[in-house]
Amino acid sequence: MTRRTRRTSALRSLAALIALVLVLAACTSAPPTSVPSDAQGGPELAREAGDILLQLAAYDYAMAGTLSGARTYVVDPARYTAIARVAAARIQKLTGNALSAALDSQGPVKERVVALSDGLVDLSRDVTAYADGSDAAVFARVIQGVARGWEDLRALHRIIRPNDEELGRTITRGSAFVVDATAGRVYVVTVGPFATQTEADAAAKRIGTVEQVTLTSPYVVRVGTYADRRAAETALAGVSGRGLAGVASEEERFSLLERVLAAKPSVADLAPLVVRGRTDYRPLAPGCPSRARTRASSSRVAA
Repeated sequence: MTRRTRRTSALRSLAALIALVLVLAACTSAPPTSVPSDAQGGPELAREAGDILLQLAAYDYAMAGTLSGARTYVVDPARYTAIARVAAARIQKLTGNALSAALDSQGPVKERVVALSDGLVDLSRDVTAYADGSDAAVFARVIQGVARGWEDLRALHRIIRPNDEELGRTITRGSAFVVDATAGRVYVVTVGPFATQTEADAAAKRIGTVEQVTLTSPYVVRVGTYADRRAAETALAGVSGRGLAGVASEEERFSLLERVLAAKPSVADLAPLVVRGRTDYRPLAPGCPSRARTRASSSRVAA
């Protein structure tokens, strides 16, 4: 065999080997690509969110009544604060569970769970802030946050269990508690901050009548709230005449226009708000007292 013949034979062998490798590669199936599944636990998260929102909606309705001077279906501010803190803790736990459910998942359920969770985080922050400071503007944000929560929950409900009647009833009941709030501008005169509570109290005593003295640092004396700048500047001049340096500033204020029971919930739906007087408020535990006794209490309130 000549050198040329040997070279040709080697090339043919190499070509055959390459062809064999290509055939084997083509016959070998590629490993399956892992596709992330959608978030699990959506129904449980939805029901828990519904319970939290229903409680907040009912108590917001009652607190709005308290702030607007209503005589029925009201709640003591201290009771509202206690409920608000419990709701904030429940939201924190719920959003943690939602984060775990959404981790390494992909799909429409995850998207709606994340949207609901994000809104509830903001709501929890506002609920806690109102419990700490009782600011009307913060309370308006709580009302708006609850309304957003119902919208996000409806969107999740449509995906996970559109025929879940219990969750549907919860959404309908909670959405029936409607509070309309409108924003306005007022002018506030303050003095301070002071280094100590004692100094702030002394300044308030020099002024005479004041609206509020903060109990934590920074210690500020809130002299008054006024409808227009001219009235605020007049008050500021009076403060300056007593040798104190004050400031007149503009502040956003929300007023509660109307409480509406949009869907006319039954007496049982309103059980947590049935009262015989503002100071006698008692939230009713589920199933106690009986429906008949609840109706009787409601009749006395209406009278």
